[in-house]
Amino acid sequence: MDVHVVKRGETLWQIALNNGRTVEQIASCNCIDDPNKIEAGQVLRIPPKTVAARYPMDKEITDYFEYGVIYPKGHRFAGKPHTGVDFHVKEGAPVYAIGPGIVRKQGNDKDGYGYYNLIEHRLVGNIPIYSFNAHLALVLFPGQVVDNQTVVGREGCTGAGSGGIVHLHFELKQTDELGLFGKVNPGNLDNYYYNPRQVLENEEFSLLPLWCWNCSRCHE
Repeated sequence: MDVHVVKRGETLWQIALNNGRTVEQIASCNCIDDPNKIEAGQVLRIPPKTVAARYPMDKEITDYFEYGVIYPKGHRFAGKPHTGVDFHVKEGAPVYAIGPGIVRKQGNDKDGYGYYNLIEHRLVGNIPIYSFNAHLALVLFPGQVVDNQTVVGREGCTGAGSGGIVHLHFELKQTDELGLFGKVNPGNLDNYYYNPRQVLENEEFSLLPLWCWNCSRCHE
């Protein structure tokens, strides 16, 4: 966490300007009711710069299945909406965390997602959001702290992807519940999931650093 020790004669406006923040952000982060009342020697927390989310793979989304596309007649999931998007580089290619987070769950769903992991992130406002990577050839362990440079798996073809097309199935979920797919239909998909393409391509979408997760003011 960045801090600033107030020098004699400094104003909160100067401190905010020098650190690329607003007076309101610093005042809120430090529970300052009157921005004109700061004292020399006072230690101020500098609220974090958020981290832009990255794509989980170094390639654009494939055209296999877009978010919300209905599985066709004859498919095992016929009539259900696709809950994520798919990526493909090559088998064994690295899959990255989209930003700061903690791996909460991992496992092997042999008849569905294959090797998977679920990572918790926090949006500005301390709002949890969960990235989910499936059909992996490699997974990490729960509790693993990650950032946008961390390889959290390798592209594979496990689970329902076995014997099919090698790819990463990627979801952005609103909760950490793993059984959401059984609850969704074309009319309620957005109640459980986010459209990954819209979120990751939104310049305003940003994630909090881990140290700020438990601060009730830094991200207001």
